[in-house]
Amino acid sequence: MQNYLASLGMTLPIEDPVLIFGFIMALILLAPIAARKVRLPEIVGLIAAGIVFGPYGLGILERGESVELLGMVGLMYIMF
Repeated sequence: MQNYLASLGMTLPIEDPVLIFGFIMALILLAPIAARKVRLPEIVGLIAAGIVFGPYGLGILERGESVELLGMVGLMYIMF
């Protein structure tokens, strides 16, 4: 996988803010659908996706400023 990404000019973890936003939006849309397929609550799918693709899983996303900002937006969404 690393060789394929290197041939495309990409490295892990993803550093381009546009790619980070696109990847997280795809996770937000697809993780709840996958969770519903296995009859789990949608929030469990989102948490599992965060674990799998985060810094302690596959390492595709690191905890940087972009991820922290989107996390804060998510907290505000849950609160209000």
